[in-house]
Amino acid sequence: MDLIKVRREFHELAEESFQEFKTAEHIRKIAGQVAGDFDYVEIAEHKTATLVFIKGTNPSKTIAWRADIDALPIKEETGHDFKSLDENFMHACGHDFHTTIALGILEQLLNGPRQEQNYLIIFQPAEEKISGAVELIDNGILDPYNITEIYAAHVSPEHKVGEILTKPGVLFAGACEAHVTFTGQGGHAAFPHLTRDPIVAGAAFLTNAQSIVARNVDPIDGAVVSFGRFTAGETTNIIPDTAYLAGTLRSLSNETNELLKQRITELAHATAKGYNVEADVKLIQDGTIPVINNEATTAKFIDFAKQYANIDFLPIKEKMTGEDFGYFIKHYPATMFWIGVDSPSGLHTATFDPDERALAKAVDFVSDYLKSLT
Repeated sequence: MDLIKVRREFHELAEESFQEFKTAEHIRKIAGQVAGDFDYVEIAEHKTATLVFIKGTNPSKTIAWRADIDALPIKEETGHDFKSLDENFMHACGHDFHTTIALGILEQLLNGPRQEQNYLIIFQPAEEKISGAVELIDNGILDPYNITEIYAAHVSPEHKVGEILTKPGVLFAGACEAHVTFTGQGGHAAFPHLTRDPIVAGAAFLTNAQSIVARNVDPIDGAVVSFGRFTAGETTNIIPDTAYLAGTLRSLSNETNELLKQRITELAHATAKGYNVEADVKLIQDGTIPVINNEATTAKFIDFAKQYANIDFLPIKEKMTGEDFGYFIKHYPATMFWIGVDSPSGLHTATFDPDERALAKAVDFVSDYLKSLT
């Protein structure tokens, strides 16, 4: 398989979460070509998800690999000839890499003698928005496969090609969207005493929300409360009826995650009462809970990585990035890790440009690791 060619094809097919129809079609085309006439390979579909099951000769396990396939609503500025065909979306988080690596792994697992264990390659939609992990798990799509352990990777622009990084325990934060609407009574800005101003309430809430981490979360634990949107009104001399804020709550444990949700809700309603307005709070978790690597699977993985030629294993600290792979870890023994791709621009930027030399290294390393799990 020409990994670079395949990656560029997927890069062009950047699509929104749960709308990855062209991407899914291309995945199924390539997977079908790779599977060929092997009668022990089954390809299943669920909406835009694709599952490729390889039945082993004498299986005691089903080892799964997960790749996410959706893109971000970003206008690409890389200048590449193979840039996204949809100017509204871009693979700015490396899911084109993840998809290509998974197909390369599939090819390697089918090369040579048939493997003893079962393998399941999961091409998951909607990691960036909503949650494809929740869709697959809660609807029982994965139940027939009896997964015993599962692995996944994420590209890392800060690290060099050939570097693999992970740790046992918490790797990524859980992320919860917070949507807060304050509703009052609008009116002329010259007569504020005749209004119930939702902007003032929203401003007070926004300022006080910063105290949640500082005064409610153990300093040893990590947490973030950040609001990226505050929308109210349309002109200078009218106090509006509503003010809307949207942000993210991030934490490194499920307990802190629940605490943040509780406190943001309490603060919104207390602020509303104090400013004589109403508050509506919507919290959207969408399966993006903390990624807490399983101790046993991660120990096996690290031991293998440290001994693997042409790979430099490095430990890493946890990060506040969110990933719905945490929902897989809630249900199965699992490990996630970083793959260095040495991009000059970071994830979720319009100029994100990972080094394609990382593709072959990742495919070889992961394939050999999965085959070692006898």
